[in-house]
Amino acid sequence: MWFLTILSLMLAYPLQVKMMSPLPSIIPYFIILLIIILSNVRIPSNLSLLSLNGIDLGVFIFTLLIVFHSGWQVIFGFVSIFSALNTLFIYGFPVIFFWYFSRFTILSEVKAVLMAIVLCGIISGTFFSYDSIMKLSFGKISQYSLQAEEYAQMRMGKIGVLTSGRAQIGYRSQGLLERHATSSIWIIFGLISALALIPSSKGFFRFVTISFFGLMLIIGLNFTPIVGFIILISLTEFRFFSLLFGKIHKKIIQKIGTLLFLSLMIFTALITLLNQTILNTILQLINYQIKLVFTGTESGASYFGYIYSYLNNFINQIMYFPPILLIGEGFSGSFGMPKGGDIGFMETMARLGIPFFIISVFGVIKIIIRIYKHCLPYHQKGYFIINELLIASAGFLFIILFSELHYTVWTNKSVLPILFISLGLIKMYSGKRGFNKLIYQNEF
Repeated sequence: MWFLTILSLMLAYPLQVKMMSPLPSIIPYFIILLIIILSNVRIPSNLSLLSLNGIDLGVFIFTLLIVFHSGWQVIFGFVSIFSALNTLFIYGFPVIFFWYFSRFTILSEVKAVLMAIVLCGIISGTFFSYDSIMKLSFGKISQYSLQAEEYAQMRMGKIGVLTSGRAQIGYRSQGLLERHATSSIWIIFGLISALALIPSSKGFFRFVTISFFGLMLIIGLNFTPIVGFIILISLTEFRFFSLLFGKIHKKIIQKIGTLLFLSLMIFTALITLLNQTILNTILQLINYQIKLVFTGTESGASYFGYIYSYLNNFINQIMYFPPILLIGEGFSGSFGMPKGGDIGFMETMARLGIPFFIISVFGVIKIIIRIYKHCLPYHQKGYFIINELLIASAGFLFIILFSELHYTVWTNKSVLPILFISLGLIKMYSGKRGFNKLIYQNEF
């Protein structure tokens, strides 16, 4: 049933578009309720703050902030009760995933989750590639993209006003989900899960899998996830992580050669499969993105200019409501700084407040480094899989955190549960019961 839960989680938005209703987003939680009932899960009666570890405490504070901000904003009339309930659903309900996967899950359920994520990644990537090729190569907008734009206009109350480039000829595809960043990150989720499931002895199959997901990601033309994908695969699959500690892996030359061959294989596939129109668009967008980050574009736009603008907005918001500096402005879309822009980490800092933002970011980085440091030496030993599972969970956290450099994705209804599943699995299997504990593949 967890397979269906994850599948419904990712496909909720396409169902919303087809039904022109937000109701499909509650389907995963009905399935979870059924799982809990059938599993006869019991809530411990001796819960105490003193018994919480760092991850537990972080999730507890996050949940407390959701309830606190929703409450005071309703009381003082900044948001409606309906908006507060919507916030509690989007940000509060996913905590259920952490609660279950940090205490009750078993490996067979984890396998079902990973398999579902692989399928979701393939679905997202396939449509993303199709839609991108149709728009940029043939100048055609898919029927789904038109329906998604219509649904977005309805939800935002902007009938007849374009909400994104989804329904525009010549603009890159947004993919199957709400925006291109979300569609892209599900492709990477799919790859991470696939690599956790594929035995290390099947090196060629892993190589082809990376190429397959990487090709879909590149055709989607969302560059922050592409860069994150390259860094993540280099650190883990090609073992460049050891270089961060001044260690050179004994097969580093072979790994570099494999990486170069992989790049050549993807490049050849792009040249072979795509026509000149979309190839020119890819090159133009690459050139634009490089200028945006390093030198600025001809129009004067630059990445650091965006950061400066967002910083000014944040300071103005602090001047208007000083407590934001410490406790954040909360999670309502109708209060505080505008959301959904180009600098994700500034939006997250505004939501959480500076202290909890800093603690959360450094806490996640510490978790990722610790897992890679302890688990990568056991990577590809022919065993499964507490280590492989922890590497996958750290990979989910890494790509979500990396995405903050541009677009915020963790706030999406289909992504936040994956974040909590990752944290739950890390809590469940790390420490004295996890690191260096290897389980044969046939036990998974």
